[in-house]
Amino acid sequence: MPSRMENGEELTRDESEKNIDSLLAELRWESHPEVSKGTASEEENAVRCLCCECPYFRLDRVETRRVGLMSSTVRLY
Repeated sequence: MPSRMENGEELTRDESEKNIDSLLAELRWESHPEVSKGTASEEENAVRCLCCECPYFRLDRVETRRVGLMSSTVRLY
């Protein structure tokens, strides 16, 4: 049975259905993010791929050419 997050009190079926209807009314069905492989840049011994970036952090995927190792790095700003 669904419950309130604040105190664990169970919701009635009517309250639960009303909440679901409210959520569905707010949902933006036309919004579909596009998935990409990232922006790759080649360096001397590695290929660095920028996966995502925002004002708070940046996520890179780095693949070295010598050993074929792949690692991910996160930089916090």
